[in-house]
Amino acid sequence: RRSTIAANSGGGLSVSGGTLDMTNSAVVGNGSGITVGRGITLEDTSVTRFSFNTVVANISSSANDDSLRCLGTVSGAVRNSIIVGQTPPTIEMACSALTFTGTVVDTASFVGANNLLESALDLGWFTNPGASDYHLST
Repeated sequence: RRSTIAANSGGGLSVSGGTLDMTNSAVVGNGSGITVGRGITLEDTSVTRFSFNTVVANISSSANDDSLRCLGTVSGAVRNSIIVGQTPPTIEMACSALTFTGTVVDTASFVGANNLLESALDLGWFTNPGASDYHLST
């Protein structure tokens, strides 16, 4: 809860064979574009809660999974979060077993259930991204 995972060149968060319970947190500016590090990697993971999180501006050297990558069996729900990368789409199609609700996404396949498709990251949405403050600005 209320954590920031930022500016890690090897990637942000990786969960393998466990559960993820994440609320009011930010995973921002991870990866380097040279490594396959990205924002979040889930492998054989049950997402028990993923709510009110911001996953933005992460980068990977592989295509279409800068923000979120899923491997193996991944299940659960993503609610009321922002998942938008530098070069959309950035949510891997293998994450389709996750249910997205009330979330801003940059990948058209995940639109529905009150989600909003945003085609480009706008750092102006946030208070002070240069200082890793990714609270929404007014």
